[in-house]
Amino acid sequence: MRGDRTDHGVGTRACVLIVAAALVFVAGCGFGDKPDLPPIYPEDLVVGSSQPGGGAITLFFDFAEQVPLTRSATLGPLVLYSNIDPAFDGTLEDDPDVPSYVLAAEIPLTVELVAIDDGASARFDETVLSAPGDTAEFTMGPGGHFHPEWRVVAPEGAVPEPHTVSFRVGDASGRYGSSTVYTLTLVVTDP
Repeated sequence: MRGDRTDHGVGTRACVLIVAAALVFVAGCGFGDKPDLPPIYPEDLVVGSSQPGGGAITLFFDFAEQVPLTRSATLGPLVLYSNIDPAFDGTLEDDPDVPSYVLAAEIPLTVELVAIDDGASARFDETVLSAPGDTAEFTMGPGGHFHPEWRVVAPEGAVPEPHTVSFRVGDASGRYGSSTVYTLTLVVTDP
């Protein structure tokens, strides 16, 4: 019986090594440069700072994405379309690659409109922002969460065009500098 056994060890081992090498290569763990993968953006506006313990306020979000609005109220001949997302979320983790760093404490943030299309507005609690220069304040810290309401008003029966809202975020306490200007595009998805 011993002499009848065929040794498949060398061929089997070579096959296993080839398959393993192929799997490593396919998984992106092979040799050479790795492909540049697009960032994974959060669904909310993630608030941080550009430097540890200071710098300017930053927002991490895919601003190329449109904000969908749906019908929320009819006011005579006008229809209000709105969405409470994206919200503002305080980051919980430093990410030097973004860069975005955890805020040092709870701070009073200000949102200032820089530009806004006619018919669009943003509501922060009881404050409605609808013209350049309008400001609102809310508190944000690590892990904080705040929902504004992004809004467009249009006549009943009309299909509103996309509206843009451009704003900067500042720190009313003065610890952090103001952010760059960010722009959201509001699109009615349920006319």
